[in-house]
Amino acid sequence: MTVEVGLITMRDKIEKIKNAEDKANEKIEEARKKAKEIVRNAEKEAKELVEEAEKEAKEEGNEIVKSAKSDVEVEAKKIKEDAQDEVSDIKERKEERLEVATEEVINTLFGGA
Repeated sequence: MTVEVGLITMRDKIEKIKNAEDKANEKIEEARKKAKEIVRNAEKEAKELVEEAEKEAKEEGNEIVKSAKSDVEVEAKKIKEDAQDEVSDIKERKEERLEVATEEVINTLFGGA
């Protein structure tokens, strides 16, 4: 009877070892699935962060371009106004010189009074 009891005890131990191995394999498989899910989620989050950063950079770039255009328009308007002022000054000096020249011509022709 001791041999039979020993075999039953061995079979129980072998069964327990197999059960332990099965549970360990299940836990390993679960861990692998969780790891894959974590990696997938991390990749998805990284992609979203990159997309958001690209969107923000594009918006910021558009704002910079818009601001630069506005600055250029203001500067162009100022240059145009300055040019118009200069043209007016030139016309005024021309009129003054024309009057002086006209008087000199009249004086030269008619002997100045």
